[in-house]
Amino acid sequence: MSIDLVAATMWLDLTPAQKLVLVSLADRANGETGLCWPGRDEIAWRSSVTVRSVTDQIKALEMAGWLESGPKPGRPGQTTKRILNVKRIIAEASHRRTEFLEMRASAKFAYGGGEPDDESMGTPLVSNRQGTAKLCSAKTASKRSLASRNRLPETPDERRARAREAIAELCNSGERVAIQSVDVNIEIEIEKWVDHVAEHPPSSTYKNSLKSWLERARPHSGDAALDDDYAWLHDRGKVAAT
Repeated sequence: MSIDLVAATMWLDLTPAQKLVLVSLADRANGETGLCWPGRDEIAWRSSVTVRSVTDQIKALEMAGWLESGPKPGRPGQTTKRILNVKRIIAEASHRRTEFLEMRASAKFAYGGGEPDDESMGTPLVSNRQGTAKLCSAKTASKRSLASRNRLPETPDERRARAREAIAELCNSGERVAIQSVDVNIEIEIEKWVDHVAEHPPSSTYKNSLKSWLERARPHSGDAALDDDYAWLHDRGKVAAT
């Protein structure tokens, strides 16, 4: 059993099943020669995978050069002897650990966290795949936060353009909007909403803002109110004069 070999194996960029099998082998291997003797049933039991999966993962690991198999001395035909490529495992683990620490350092600097500590150099910090994904997400979030701070406020014309895009999006989506009454003039309400968001940016998405506006719209109480609305549209060039 070699703790250093097991720790190094954890840093390799492998599939979960391959890593489980290789860790089980490393746990039983000689730390210098990489020689180990566990059978497939034992590996399957310790790795929580099927015996067939063990066979498939070992073949994949052999093809990738992480280990080789051979007959057990005195028992021809039984390929239960495994020899791990210790030098390659240690070298690759060292490279990937260094790469990870550099990425972690850059992520901490982005958040003002300072230098990373080196107390856990001998053991893996997190799975390489998950760790890389988390660090990339942190960098992306930092860039987005910086971009949002440096972004200039939208102009009324830009908000009108986005409002028109939201109208087209809502029309093309086929979504239903619960209008209070058939007497609500949709055209007028939409134009009122466009003017409103041009001056007052919505707190939600433009499409949701439009839906909420239409759902709160009330029918006109009489012809005078309707005439006032058409006058409002005419003043803004929305309809031709009658």
